[in-house]
Amino acid sequence: MRITLELDQSVEENASAYFERAKKAKRKQQGAREALAETQKLLAKETQKTALAEQRATRTPPPKHWYHKYRWSKTRNGHLLVAGQNASANEVLIKHHTQEEDLVFHTDMAGSPFTILKPEGGVMEEDLFDAAVFTASYSKAWSKGLASLDVFYVKPHQVTKQAQAGEYLAKGSFMIRGETTYLSAPLELGVGVIVREGVLPEVFVGSKESCAQHTHTFALLIPGDQKTSDVAKQLRKRFDADLNDLVRAIPAGNSKIRI
Repeated sequence: MRITLELDQSVEENASAYFERAKKAKRKQQGAREALAETQKLLAKETQKTALAEQRATRTPPPKHWYHKYRWSKTRNGHLLVAGQNASANEVLIKHHTQEEDLVFHTDMAGSPFTILKPEGGVMEEDLFDAAVFTASYSKAWSKGLASLDVFYVKPHQVTKQAQAGEYLAKGSFMIRGETTYLSAPLELGVGVIVREGVLPEVFVGSKESCAQHTHTFALLIPGDQKTSDVAKQLRKRFDADLNDLVRAIPAGNSKIRI
């Protein structure tokens, strides 16, 4: 090691100068180590993204069915739920997709969806509850920040476009005739993904019990104070799912992730 001394400075001054140079060199070395670690972290993240993109490219989209045009779910026992996402969808759903054995769910709150429960065999009380949770969570009650909502169900023949004399029914609105059965449903919606071999992940929504039955992993949403886009990005960090699909799955209004 070669050392150069300044003859016009004392031994202490020369030593102090070298000490300062050593400190600067040490700081540069530490900075270089931190920069290298950060670069390695970014490289690993990009490598992971590339691998994920390549993996997704080899998988096929989930199979499409008629109900994918609407909001849909399944009860914990596998019965199909289909709900209109607006007045036009409600109109078509009730007029063209209900059958005699179905049950129709709705609420007394304006702006609620009509939901069809399609039984495959007999339904249980827990299936009715799952349908009520699904209906309530996509109602205006979510944007109002309510904790629960009463949901009723009827048979399809009780849902009619025949208004009372002097009344007018707008598109997506129907009259309910006869006896109704009410259930109290919490406003909480599970959002998760269905994972199949060789198929892209499919976003699934429903009661937490339904999600536990049908998804690989899920989060539970409740009305909150965060924008839909922010909640969707948080979910995207948890799930291998399309961001746009997650945005569409979240009820209108602010939300938050409870679990």
